[in-house]
Amino acid sequence: MLIWLYKNWHRSHPIAIMHTPKPMDKLDILTEQIGHLTETVTHLSGTVDHLSGTVDGLANNIATLTNNVASLSHFVETGFTELKTGMTELKALVQKQSETVDKQADVAKSLADSVAALIARSPA
Repeated sequence: MLIWLYKNWHRSHPIAIMHTPKPMDKLDILTEQIGHLTETVTHLSGTVDHLSGTVDGLANNIATLTNNVASLSHFVETGFTELKTGMTELKALVQKQSETVDKQADVAKSLADSVAALIARSPA
């Protein structure tokens, strides 16, 4: 019975009536929608800032890669130039060595001919 009195008293009590939500008028609805839109715009602004930072980071990465490719290209170009110079020098050394070997072969043939002539003239 105490519960029944409390329920009935609570429903008819003026404080309970004051706490019931009042229907929203158009201004309240617009204010609430503007609040939601403001939150959405704030969130989108943060997203745009984040994307802007990401794009800046990508631009920096692309600039770094471009510099690295330029450095590598210069390194390769320098390496090929040095290799070409080295090959030219090596070719000259091989040519000189070949000429030296040819001269030594001529000297060896001449020496062999001289030895053969001496052997042919000597009494057996």
